[in-house]
Order: sequence, then structure tokens, then C-alpha cells
Amino acid sequence: MKSLDIAIAGAGPGGLAAALFLSRAGHRVRLVERFDRPQPVGSGLMLQPTGLAALQALGLYPAMRQLGAPIDRLVGTDAKSGRTVLEVGYGPLGARPLYLGAKVEQSVRRPFSGP
Repeated sequence: MKSLDIAIAGAGPGGLAAALFLSRAGHRVRLVERFDRPQPVGSGLMLQPTGLAALQALGLYPAMRQLGAPIDRLVGTDAKSGRTVLEVGYGPLGARPLYLGAKVEQSVRRPFSGP
């Protein structure tokens, strides 16, 4: 396959994963991000099972699991009525940890150094 020059806009989880997949496939990748350097943005990050599967394929899942906390269920309620508006359980997907969500807090201070 011919090596391509590929530009990716955004160094979020999807952009970084795409850049790594494409680079490992032999393409030249330029990653463009509006921030000069990584920094906390005041929020956490939750990776769904499909994102965790991508991390597994990249060989990054074990290291990311050490930085996060497993999530086996999400519940959202209406603030006024208390009525459940969202309920998602990961249990039916299987017992393997890969099928759990992983919450990675923005407060993680140490840089990630994957393979």
C-alpha cells in the first residue's frame, strides 16, 4: 500500500487513536490541535466499550485501565422529577473488563506513557 500524507484535526481521544493507527500502518500523519500543550480542561473523560476496544487494539488498554476506574452502569435522572431518563448497564456485554466503561479523571497528574 502507498504511504499517504494524512492530516488529523484534534488531539482528543479519537484523533490520537486515529493518528496512532495510521502511523503504525506506515502513513505520514500530521496532528493539528488548537492547544499548544496538553492541559486539564475541567472535566473527566468516559470511554465507552467501543473506545476501550480501540485502545485494546492499540495495546494501550492495560495502561489506561490503571489510570481510570471501571464503570458497570450509568444512570441519569431528571433533576426536577427524579424520573430515570437514562439507564445503561455494561453487564450484558460480558464479564471481561474490556466491556466495562473506564472513567479517566482530568485530575490525573502523571503523564501517560504507553507502548
